[in-house]
Amino acid sequence: MLAVDSITGLSLFSILHFPVLVKVRFSVISQINLSEKPLDTEPDWEYNDRMNTTTPQFATLRQKIAHDKAIRQTRNALFAADWNAACAAGVRAVNALAVTPMIVEGREASYFVEGGPCGFAQVEVRPRNSAFARWLKDQGLARSSDYQKCVYVWVSDYGQSMQRKEAWADAVAAFLTAKGYEGVSASSRMD
Repeated sequence: MLAVDSITGLSLFSILHFPVLVKVRFSVISQINLSEKPLDTEPDWEYNDRMNTTTPQFATLRQKIAHDKAIRQTRNALFAADWNAACAAGVRAVNALAVTPMIVEGREASYFVEGGPCGFAQVEVRPRNSAFARWLKDQGLARSSDYQKCVYVWVSDYGQSMQRKEAWADAVAAFLTAKGYEGVSASSRMD
């Protein structure tokens, strides 16, 4: 038996399944029997008109938590595989790079810098509250920037060579963008 408000006559079912926000105070609430389905069954899928999506309906909260945990584990495994492949693409880009060396001429001597100009590079992910950005932070790969409103992965390899760092960051950003990750870009600056 569903609970019905004694004043408005609305049932709990009608309030939950219509996309109208209704504030109703129930005076009498009967128990709804949810024990009709066994605990180990797959969830029922129900169409949600308000969000135009299909969402699973679970008999217990424990089933919902287990389902969400399995989805997170699958998503995190995909993030790890894509990140490792992106890093490999970055290494390939650096290995294929022909670095232009820099010669610094001073008053007394000239210096040959094999790695080219000195600088920094990073891969930026926006928005910083996206699932991929949170995963990067949780893995200790990225930091959050309040000023740039992003999560960034600092390129710490390749010494001071800005060209190598830029090549790695550009390749990683291009790979992740091609895989469908939105808001991934590379930036660099000279030291």
